[in-house]
Amino acid sequence: MEAVDAVGIGPLFGQARSLWRLDFVLPLLALIGSLALGLWIIWRWRTGFAKEEPASLGEQVRHYQDLVDRGELDPEEFERIKAQLEQQAGRDVDDPPST
Repeated sequence: MEAVDAVGIGPLFGQARSLWRLDFVLPLLALIGSLALGLWIIWRWRTGFAKEEPASLGEQVRHYQDLVDRGELDPEEFERIKAQLEQQAGRDVDDPPST
């Protein structure tokens, strides 16, 4: 019969006790926690973008018209952008009301 140490763990399970040392367990838990946090952040980031609806054609044209009104975009460039947006959408867009 095999001897049992003072804790009641036989020689077969004596090595398992050494796995619970804090110098091994704490870094392992920190690694697992940081991996879990990273995966959660990536998951939230990807699902957040999936929920956003793309801007409608009219909203995009209004945005560029606002840039023209503020002087940040040339009217000629606006017309090129508007034509490209219309081509992508496959239909014409009424001019947005000027403010």
